[in-house]
Amino acid sequence: MTAVGAFGGEASTYPVPYSHDEKMSSFKPNGYILAQKLVDQLPRRFPEVEYGLMHAPLPDGSERVVIASHRPEQVGEIDMAVDIAVAREECIYIIPRKRQNYASTVIMLPAKDASGKFIQAVWSIYFYSDRHDSVPKILERAMAVRDEMAKQIPGLDALFQPVKRDPPSFRVPGTD
Repeated sequence: MTAVGAFGGEASTYPVPYSHDEKMSSFKPNGYILAQKLVDQLPRRFPEVEYGLMHAPLPDGSERVVIASHRPEQVGEIDMAVDIAVAREECIYIIPRKRQNYASTVIMLPAKDASGKFIQAVWSIYFYSDRHDSVPKILERAMAVRDEMAKQIPGLDALFQPVKRDPPSFRVPGTD
């Protein structure tokens, strides 16, 4: 598996949707599903995580889409070339970026289940970062977060199963 930067890598042969209609599938989750619960837990359990998304093949195998996100309008977006490559364990995608007033880094890596097996799903994890955070350090942390979250994933099909919501929790800065 190789790490690919935002502008690295070779030209893709995977299909890439271009218009809004082309990039959206008909997928709508059946209520509150395990994948969404895991995405919602990320910033609560890991203070360095800004937010996350999960991509996976649909149960009927028809397409690969975003199945959980902090932004509901992203759920159902069809995976692009990089998402597919990460799911196939061909690469890990690392994107340092500058937000309005802070830096962050996006790490996309293949998801695992509780047995440690790769399950053809993808985590996109957005980390807060600063000039002192090295990419290897953030990648190491992303892999630790992924492996910790894997303990709650019995298998790919379980990501689509309805679950109960966690009770709301509030983090007050400086009280950790």
